[in-house]
Amino acid sequence: MGGFTDRLRSVPVALYGVVVLAAGLRLYSLGRESYWLDEIASLNLVAGRTLPEVLIQVPTVDRHPPLYYALLKGWIDLFGTGEVITRLPAVVFGVAAVVVIYGVGARLYDRQVGLLSATLLAVARFHINHSQATRMYSLFALLTLLSFYLLVRVVEQPTRRTVAGYALVTVLLLYTHAFALFVVLAQNVFVVGSRWLDDEGPAVPFRTWLASQAVVGLAALPWVAVLLGQALSSGGPTGLSWIPEPTVASVLLTFGGYVDPWNPIIGSLALLLVGGFVAADYAIERVDADGDTAGGEAERAPAADGSGLGTRGRTALLGCWIGVVVFVPVVISYVLTPIYVARYTIGAAMGAYVLLAALIRLVGSVEMRYIVGGVLVVAFLLPLPVYYTQDQHAQWDEVSEAVGTNAAAGDVILISQPSYANPFEHYVSREDVSVKPLPASASTTEIRAAVRGHDTVWLVTTQLPPDAVQRYRATLEANRSDTGVTEFRGLTLWRFDPGNSSRANETDIRT
Repeated sequence: MGGFTDRLRSVPVALYGVVVLAAGLRLYSLGRESYWLDEIASLNLVAGRTLPEVLIQVPTVDRHPPLYYALLKGWIDLFGTGEVITRLPAVVFGVAAVVVIYGVGARLYDRQVGLLSATLLAVARFHINHSQATRMYSLFALLTLLSFYLLVRVVEQPTRRTVAGYALVTVLLLYTHAFALFVVLAQNVFVVGSRWLDDEGPAVPFRTWLASQAVVGLAALPWVAVLLGQALSSGGPTGLSWIPEPTVASVLLTFGGYVDPWNPIIGSLALLLVGGFVAADYAIERVDADGDTAGGEAERAPAADGSGLGTRGRTALLGCWIGVVVFVPVVISYVLTPIYVARYTIGAAMGAYVLLAALIRLVGSVEMRYIVGGVLVVAFLLPLPVYYTQDQHAQWDEVSEAVGTNAAAGDVILISQPSYANPFEHYVSREDVSVKPLPASASTTEIRAAVRGHDTVWLVTTQLPPDAVQRYRATLEANRSDTGVTEFRGLTLWRFDPGNSSRANETDIRT
């Protein structure tokens, strides 16, 4: 008890403020937006299934492992399926990650690095967005941080307790997201490679590390077997055909996206600016040292709070953490099949925030350190007003309300892509109208067959190519009038009433 109290006393008071800020940013406007497509998928995967069915069946119909879905199942059984309710677990995971990243930064370097790491994560729009979604990404980030924190503890003290804690958390991590495999790979690259970093040998005794990885591998084997089966199959609900091949630009902008995912170029410029500050300060310090470079570098290097890793070891750990999780999937995407998605690398983002904080800590001048840190925090804060005042996803609740309010019994609603029928149907409670999903490539014959026997047709389009929009409209306007079109965030709603006067009376449905 005394040790726990001592650890609490050693935590900077400012961290409590950072945690409160993180909680406020993640709770604010939590239910403002409707569910987006992936959130509906999360709910549909657990609806109507028992907990054992979620654990056994979901991995066969979804490309992600079942841990988050099992937690979500238990949560909604207790509290329901409202937007705020189902997003609360992600908020909790997100706030907890802010606490843990402080521990990672403080243990690797010092409390200043830990506090700055926590501050960056607290205000990072990239992390806030995933902490406000009914998805597994904030849990993935939290478990990644916990796994690396416990890895550092294993480096310090490779006792049974620390190794068991690391193994348990890492197994949970592997059951949270498929990209957790790259997190574990990064840890293995670091541990195996550490034998060449220092004369003292590997960071973790080989037998201890091998035993931990054997336990992790055996525990994760059922999911890995399912994942291999998915990889060998083509198409289906677990297919990856929707993922484009990554480009050099998209990969590099991933890092800028950790600052601002909707304006990654601006985020990249902020990172370059901070890097320029740190490099310039380093050059100036070398000139002022008058040749005493060894002493100058010793003063500049942050002192670790007993992590057991030297400067090269800490750098190697963060380098493997970020580099393997980002670039190995890129290589696989080029060699085998595209698997790279920026949000899947949220585990690497956690290491990037720690690295940024450590770089700022390297600035020799205290005043300049605060300036550089302030510039970076401002860069993280600037996107937040837009995030909180503008819709980020297609607003299915609004388009569904418009149809539900204005549609008459017997109307038909066409959804231009089958997968998007799920969020629409989630919000529409009308049983006297028909909802028919059609692919973007639907032919004139297919469109006519879908609306046969219905007078008024509602068409919901999203991300539909112009030629497909023209085909839909031309087919429906053959014996109907385009009497209304309304633009929503990410969605367009068309109304076609009986008659031959095409677009004779265009009005906004909302009026």
